[in-house]
Amino acid sequence: MSQKLLSVIIADDDRLVLKDLTHLVDWKSLGFQIKSTAVSGEQALGLVHKYKPDLLITDIRMMGMDGLTLIEETHRLYPETKFLIISAYHE
Repeated sequence: MSQKLLSVIIADDDRLVLKDLTHLVDWKSLGFQIKSTAVSGEQALGLVHKYKPDLLITDIRMMGMDGLTLIEETHRLYPETKFLIISAYHE
């Protein structure tokens, strides 16, 4: 019997961070499947509508829609989604 993998979307405006997060972690062994990545909050919200992920990993600061707004919108629409915030800022 195979275990259902939890779906994940990663949003960060730094493409290197997206690449590293996607490829340096063995997501499958941890029970996750990366459904897609986004370079903006707007793009991520579209993917959230498409995939309804179990987990949304987002940068807190992005151009346009920031990570906090993305989380608020996602939580309003899909309250069962969990969130992980990442940031390279010191504040």
